[in-house]
Amino acid sequence: MGKVDNSCIHIKIIGKKWYDQFRNATLEQQYSLFINLLNDLSDDELIKEDIGLIAIELKENFIDEKKYLEFADLIDQIKESKPKFFRKEFPYLNYTAVEYYLYQDDLAKVQAYLQPYIDYPDTGYDEFIPLFNALRYYKKNDLVWTLAKQLVEPVINSPEWIGGAELELVNLILHHLF
Repeated sequence: MGKVDNSCIHIKIIGKKWYDQFRNATLEQQYSLFINLLNDLSDDELIKEDIGLIAIELKENFIDEKKYLEFADLIDQIKESKPKFFRKEFPYLNYTAVEYYLYQDDLAKVQAYLQPYIDYPDTGYDEFIPLFNALRYYKKNDLVWTLAKQLVEPVINSPEWIGGAELELVNLILHHLF
């Protein structure tokens, strides 16, 4: 995968020197720098400074080195230590974990990393739909049915989504019923 263009990152708090050090570091060093950043900044500072872009860059580096389990551990650390930041960024992070565990046929992990999409349907629904289709492809029909039933009403009633955003879910429910 290619590198993420983070030229738009606001580096007022972390500074250009920190970011240059991050960009030139090994994956292990990047991980350490990122964990230190999580520990040093509040949720609000992480969000304001667009640190999610750095998390996505780190994700891409983990994927490039095929270190999926280590990346999943990072997601868990972010979720536990910075819940507000996690809520904003999970669609771009959990997506990869869901795909990995789906490929590994670890349904319990798939469900765990899908849970934020269920908990916060106003955040990440656009990223959820390709995952929903992947679940259909892998024939995880019980999970697909459960997700469709859980999400259709919150998506229909969400002020964040235009009318029709729920069609993928509704079509599946109608197909299943008839």
